[in-house]
Amino acid sequence: MEIRGGQGNEVAGVHSVDADYFRVFRIPLRSGRGFTDRDRTGAPKVLVLNENAARKLWPGQNPIGQHVLLPVWDTGQQDAKVIGVVGDVRYDGVDQPAQSDVYVSFRQYPESGNIVVRTAGDPLSLAPAIRRAVHALDKDLPVFNVKSMDQQLADATSRARFSAVLLGVFAALALLLAALGIYGVVASSVAARTREIGIRIALGAGSRDVRKLVAGDGLLLCLAGVLLGIPAALAATCVLTSVLYGTRPGQPVTYIVVSVLLMLVAALASHIPARRATKVDPLVALRYE
Repeated sequence: MEIRGGQGNEVAGVHSVDADYFRVFRIPLRSGRGFTDRDRTGAPKVLVLNENAARKLWPGQNPIGQHVLLPVWDTGQQDAKVIGVVGDVRYDGVDQPAQSDVYVSFRQYPESGNIVVRTAGDPLSLAPAIRRAVHALDKDLPVFNVKSMDQQLADATSRARFSAVLLGVFAALALLLAALGIYGVVASSVAARTREIGIRIALGAGSRDVRKLVAGDGLLLCLAGVLLGIPAALAATCVLTSVLYGTRPGQPVTYIVVSVLLMLVAALASHIPARRATKVDPLVALRYE
């Protein structure tokens, strides 16, 4: 719905809410006041803006006390006074940025809606009591689709969570393949350098020296992969930003942690070939072709 005020027009979602709406949902009041029982039919029309709408309609100004032309449903375009500003809410999904929103008093603009109850314990355990309370007011009012906020949040984030799980599985498979690849390359290198390793041992190289030599090859291989993979990871993260909620490209802590993890995997993958290299018999190795 398009509203008019301040610097021009702004498309905003309009929500008819009760006086306790912001307290129940813990939406912070940034300035002004919320609705009270005085904001009813016959009283001057009032509204509450979210921060996004306030910034766009009155950038750098205080919107409290300003007036908005508000075309609410079938009531025509009406003048309403801004009495408060509240925090932004992502009504279009947690993966979407907050849009402009306008809140009007349910007592001034009544419409069909939902009942929200905040409880101290399990909310679903109170569902029968809520149904009885509603039916005591009007036995013909249907009460359906009762959900807890955890269920609502799970439904809203189901796609993002599925994407995260799927990417996590692929990441684990990629890590396993990387470990197997490093193991294979290092083991092949050890087999190809059997004669060299035997000579080193014959000349007095200890087990620790041989392990460092072999494991170092695996770590150098992994380090080269990390240096080549970071630019590709940056490009991939830019794509993931549009798919997963809360991801931002270029987070240095993430790249450091993943790089260290890959180096640890490389060290573990190189451990078995390095251990085998220390058991090479110099006499056998010198005859090895």
